[in-house]
Amino acid sequence: MHYRLIYNKLVLGFALSALSLAAFGQPVSDFSASAESWGTVGKCPSESSPGATWSATGGNPGGMIYETDEATGIVYWNGSGSEWKADLTAYYGCNFSYDQKTDNIAFGVSEYDILLVRGDDHVLSYNTPYTPGLSWSTNVIPLSETGWIYEGLFTSDATCPNLVGTAATYADMISFLADIKRIRIRAEFAGLVYETNYLDNVEIICDPIPLAVEFTQFNAYDLGNGKAQLDWSTASESENKYFQVEKSLDGELFDSIGAVYGNGTTNYPNDYGFTDNTFTQNAYYRLRMFNYDNVVQFSNTVYLTRQTPAVATLRVDPNPATDLAQLMIGEPGVVYQWELMDLSGNRIYSAPIDMYPGWYATQLDVSELSTGMYIVRISTDHGFMITRFQVVR
Repeated sequence: MHYRLIYNKLVLGFALSALSLAAFGQPVSDFSASAESWGTVGKCPSESSPGATWSATGGNPGGMIYETDEATGIVYWNGSGSEWKADLTAYYGCNFSYDQKTDNIAFGVSEYDILLVRGDDHVLSYNTPYTPGLSWSTNVIPLSETGWIYEGLFTSDATCPNLVGTAATYADMISFLADIKRIRIRAEFAGLVYETNYLDNVEIICDPIPLAVEFTQFNAYDLGNGKAQLDWSTASESENKYFQVEKSLDGELFDSIGAVYGNGTTNYPNDYGFTDNTFTQNAYYRLRMFNYDNVVQFSNTVYLTRQTPAVATLRVDPNPATDLAQLMIGEPGVVYQWELMDLSGNRIYSAPIDMYPGWYATQLDVSELSTGMYIVRISTDHGFMITRFQVVR
């Protein structure tokens, strides 16, 4: 899949691919250079299909994919590859379009034409009276709830899609567009004869979507202590209601971890920030923007790696200290607690640390301690570590 330019710059509908963009591109598989990971699948996961073949010529125009029946009575579909596995909510209200033709129009059978498979294997199906002819024709399917049927779970041991279900709602369509796993396009139309079916120009078509936010930067930083700082800036905003901050551990399934209000409509630069207090392992971050009509736009996705020290580090700074000092812990393992003791081993203070590998810092108030030497000890998953520091008056 790639993106067809509508204006002179490119923006992915589900994520900004660069900063300071003000145009819009729509996804398309035109098979100009390959099959683009498209293949064929049976009506049910256990059923066979002939597989898709790519041709550099014969399309509408250029390249295409095609399939020839293995046997009569078998119905199958073209299935998209990983390229279409994305968040497509920005395209709600647009149209899904594709070109088809066949070499045999006898003994037509009725089946759903399009299937949207969500990440949890639930499906929406859509059927039209459209049947391809012997020359190229275009089918256009609305990406709104009208005409779609919610069929439920789609697995090898569940009922296969059969156009029997409940009418899809707006919430259903948004939830599917937000988590597309695969798109299926019907590829078999004559159940009792052998035929070859052809597919080209799979794309989403819609008017350019105005961008609510023009970004200049979006960055993430490891603060240590299990915290991450997200900073972003905008050059302009249009009816920007708020930013929803989202986090993922695998780059695919994102959860909301907070929100930051936008600045409505402005042509002045604005800076924003958000702290994630649960940064205990590497993570992906993105921003989901909502305008006052709840139209969604996404930022680019950033990946943040926890800064884990190669060797254990424990120090008190400054040393000697008088009133306040900073305890710094760098640990490639897990730290459970730290303790402040005198030289005789008497515990003065202790505190647990819910710390994963990484850096941790906390302030020490030594204003009430007498002049002398003191010990800080930390307990880790591989033993103890100590350091000494001096208090002076």
